[in-house]
Amino acid sequence: TLLTLFVLPILYRWVENRSSKVVIPKALTVVLLVAGISLFSSGELKAQNVTGKIITTLDEAVKIGLSNNGNVQVAKTNIELQQQGKKAAFNPDKTSVGFQYGQYNSFENDFAFDLNQSIEFPTVYTSQRKLAKEKTEGSQMQLAVTENGLKRDIRQAWCQLVYLREKEKLLLYQDTIYGRFLHAATIRYETEATTYLEKATAETRVMEIQNRLNVIASDISIQEKQLRILLNDTSKLSFAPAPLDERVLANIQDSTQLSSNPMLGYAKQQIDIAGAEKAVQSAKMLPDLSVGYFNQSLIGSEISTNGDIATGSNRFSGVQAGISIPLFYGSYKASIKSAKLKEHMAQTNADYYQTVLQGQYEQQLQEVIKYKGSLNYYSDKAVPQANLIIGNAQKSIENGAIGYVEYFQSLNQGLELKFNYLNTLNEYNQAIINLEYLIGQ
Repeated sequence: TLLTLFVLPILYRWVENRSSKVVIPKALTVVLLVAGISLFSSGELKAQNVTGKIITTLDEAVKIGLSNNGNVQVAKTNIELQQQGKKAAFNPDKTSVGFQYGQYNSFENDFAFDLNQSIEFPTVYTSQRKLAKEKTEGSQMQLAVTENGLKRDIRQAWCQLVYLREKEKLLLYQDTIYGRFLHAATIRYETEATTYLEKATAETRVMEIQNRLNVIASDISIQEKQLRILLNDTSKLSFAPAPLDERVLANIQDSTQLSSNPMLGYAKQQIDIAGAEKAVQSAKMLPDLSVGYFNQSLIGSEISTNGDIATGSNRFSGVQAGISIPLFYGSYKASIKSAKLKEHMAQTNADYYQTVLQGQYEQQLQEVIKYKGSLNYYSDKAVPQANLIIGNAQKSIENGAIGYVEYFQSLNQGLELKFNYLNTLNEYNQAIINLEYLIGQ
């Protein structure tokens, strides 16, 4: 708008009168400058908004995932759905209202109406309410299971992304070293100080590293997309994680922490749900109850000892009650037996899952111990040794103390130790994440 109303007319006037001097007031110049800066600033702000938020920590990513992930949202909605079962636990039959008009008592037309209500035995409704409560608790545990699995997936994806970026840095470092050697080999070849084989070998090494860099760049992009899927990101989040570090988990050998596993709690809750279902089916064998009220006219009937005759304004009313007993209870017994079988299945499943969980915990604990020992070796001995090997090899090749064959052998040995350290650190962190998942942290 500012461009259309002010800037363009002034420019047009200036072009039309360029032969004559046009004086622009200072105040107008200040206004135009402020408007231009405002437009530039707003454009820059919009560009920043398009870029999206930068996530720098794993905890922040987990928080966003727990808030946005679709599976978590579905699990939360399921809790609300199960909570409605408490309100639906008391579900008596519809009230029956009947009307009657005609000659049901005499030649006169009488009018009558009645109300009837049937209900199941009150124990049925208390059992149904308890069942709804158990299902609500089960849905809450299902939410915990979903969140626990999501946290594991986000942690694994985040640590994998950090690992790939650290690996990329090491490849760039390797590319720099090989690039320097290629430059030196090219000069030596041009000055006929070495053979073409040395130059060709250096070129091959550099091209191989470039190819690996292209591959890992794609892997990083894939991993970022995986993270955005887990976070249900629609705002183009960016990730700037800290360098790869060792995850710490206290009391990793305390197997009692398995009691906090959400899936184990969910499996045990299925036993309570099955028991509540059995209680409902058992209560349904109890008799149903009914109560009613009627009101009618009996025109022509005597209403007193004096011989008075009832008219249409005289009403006769009363109440009635009844009980319904199941004589054919074969279907009820079958339903109860089915509920008992479901309870037995739930118990068996919970017991089996606890055994499986214990085995997975012990297996994963051994994985952690294995990678921890290897990690200590690399961090305490191998990586410092690798730095010495690379440094001495670089000095030796520059001083002409070794040839390119020994140089590449030394470099490969040192860099392989560094890559192995990164791989071990990543495997250790992934093992810790799996252990955290098993104990529900």
